[in-house]
Amino acid sequence: MSRPLVAAVVLFVALITLIGGTGTSSADSPVGKIYRVYQGTILRSNLDGSAEEEVVPAGYSPGDMAVDKPGGFLYWINAPAGKIQRADTDGGNIVDIVTGISGLYRLTL
Repeated sequence: MSRPLVAAVVLFVALITLIGGTGTSSADSPVGKIYRVYQGTILRSNLDGSAEEEVVPAGYSPGDMAVDKPGGFLYWINAPAGKIQRADTDGGNIVDIVTGISGLYRLTL
């Protein structure tokens, strides 16, 4: 996939994020959670670090990750598969956003 096409897809994701609305600060929202990549998984916990849980398993090889708080999505790079993937903030509904890209290492919304 060409770099201009990748840039267009990333810009599209960023625009969707901006249009998507506003987040809340309740503990049940993605704003009230901490998300991190750890040993090939995506984990989330409460803001104080308690109740940590795995939301995206290692089989999806998350590398760099971004949280779309208003939209309620997680985006990550699956570098071995050459993909940008997305899931709900609870880890459900995992989909491929872009495939067939080599050399992925950073993701920004």
